[in-house]
Amino acid sequence: LIILSLASEYYCDAETLLTKILSNKILVYLGQISFAFYMTHLLVIDILDLYFVIPNHIIKTGLIIIITLTASIFTFEKIEKPANKLIKTL
Repeated sequence: LIILSLASEYYCDAETLLTKILSNKILVYLGQISFAFYMTHLLVIDILDLYFVIPNHIIKTGLIIIITLTASIFTFEKIEKPANKLIKTL
């Protein structure tokens, strides 16, 4: 995506389809919470493996994604955003 966006800036004007897709509010927000998602996904997987037996891998994967997404939104909104504001005021 990085290479595509750079190529888009070089070869096209600002209102291309690729630019519209990459500036979609949902995709931008997913990009903002991606670090929190990365930091919480393994914890969610370990907790599900430790405390629950889920034989169906599709259901397990869906649960992992939903729980990790929820946890990463919470982490981003309640920890990362306030910490960034605090750091900017210093």
